[in-house]
Amino acid sequence: MSNTDPSSPPVRLVARLVLRFMVASFAALARWHDGDLVRGIVFLAAAQASRPQHARLERPIRVYGLAASLLLPYETARRHVNGLTKAGLVVRLEDQTILVPEKVQREGDFARYADTVHAELIELLRGARAVGLDLETFSRTAPAPSEEPAVFESPDRAARNLVLDFMLRLVECGLPAHENDMLRALIFAAIMSANAGAYTDGPDKAWDYYSQDHRLPEQMRKPVSISEISARLGIPYETARRYVRTMLAEKDIIKVPGKGLVNPTVGPRDALLVTSGGLMMTRFVQLVGDLRRIGFDFTTLTMLARRAA
Repeated sequence: MSNTDPSSPPVRLVARLVLRFMVASFAALARWHDGDLVRGIVFLAAAQASRPQHARLERPIRVYGLAASLLLPYETARRHVNGLTKAGLVVRLEDQTILVPEKVQREGDFARYADTVHAELIELLRGARAVGLDLETFSRTAPAPSEEPAVFESPDRAARNLVLDFMLRLVECGLPAHENDMLRALIFAAIMSANAGAYTDGPDKAWDYYSQDHRLPEQMRKPVSISEISARLGIPYETARRYVRTMLAEKDIIKVPGKGLVNPTVGPRDALLVTSGGLMMTRFVQLVGDLRRIGFDFTTLTMLARRAA
């Protein structure tokens, strides 16, 4: 089944698929960085900002710029950069700019993480096809490229950069609805994703609540525990518990006695969340369009079969 009414795009359906990708990919990032998801995002942003645009030419950046791009306090960004420098993942130059060396980006843990994100991308695209979304049509309606790939990059390398950029853009989508707190936004995303799990896979249920006008009723949402949220995102239980307590107090989520947590059908941030969902779909369409332009085959999903070069 699929929707053919252009006035009712499948925003909620796409958002559910993207949220599942988002949670899994950021959980892998958190686990790589010992449960510190914010540190992982700071590293990912630094890596993407400093990647070469011309053959073998890295681009140093300043911590102030990195903090501004993530809407983080400067001291928070600086503390994480210091930790990443000690770990050998970031290099600080004489002019106090920083960069993630090309060797770090191509080898070791980062290469393995890129493989993980690639696998999640394929699952995202398979899921989209399974529910009847026409990725070729999506790709042809996408706007101009978000960024032209560097001419020296292999298709695999270019695709890797596109999907890692996509992850950072997804964080941006959720920040306005959560007071620019990326960890709060991701914990809320994990709750939403868990609540709607039964309506994410396969065409039978996925189209029941597919558009902004079709909300999944509260009683149809599967409650999730704090322990499960912690495990889904790869973050410490206490971190998840602290955020959940705040979100319960502010009525962004509610507790189903004896079962767990759900986000309510009607909540105080609904207008902002609707905007976030629309942005998420826009970013997904942009990603699909960018992948098509570098030669990704949505029929076979084979272009990324080998690891990024």
